[in-house]
Amino acid sequence: MKFKFQYNKKTFTAEVPRCWDEVTVQQFQKMNFSTWDGIDIVHLLSILSGADLKALYETKSKPMKAVYAAMSFLKEEPIEWEALKHKTAIIYQGKMIRIPEDLENEAFGLMLEFQQFAESDNIAAIAALYLQPVIDGKIDKQRRLDIEIEILKMPILEILPIVNFFFRKSREYRIFGKPVLNLYQ
Repeated sequence: MKFKFQYNKKTFTAEVPRCWDEVTVQQFQKMNFSTWDGIDIVHLLSILSGADLKALYETKSKPMKAVYAAMSFLKEEPIEWEALKHKTAIIYQGKMIRIPEDLENEAFGLMLEFQQFAESDNIAAIAALYLQPVIDGKIDKQRRLDIEIEILKMPILEILPIVNFFFRKSREYRIFGKPVLNLYQ
């Protein structure tokens, strides 16, 4: 949903997702406690729209009614969430990629990196760590960074099944103070 606001005598147009299918990995990653307190709606609006936080705080425009309506989907889990958490494969770049059952069959270096990333909120990096060697047939750290950048732009619901496997600690993403999309159950 697009909205307009004014700041410093300029009019800006921004857009927020209207459903979980439109939320990108990058937006979702920013909706965690290291970057957002789970309550500040203006900050959430900035995360989801890419609009400057200061400009949104200081604007005299009042797009909030429409914005609240558009973001109301965040209070609920996606309808297909339970099925997504238990998928055994995802489609990435036209290839079907299986989700591993365990890491024992992975290369030693990857296994160690997976353990380090398990404590991270960087969904894109975790997904790229697994996907890059599967796609290319060998480990290439530069190519992994390229894939990570691609993943940041993807819808979160397309990539979550692959990263759900790697999380070890039970952390929750909170929106409006309420847990949503608990990845680990």
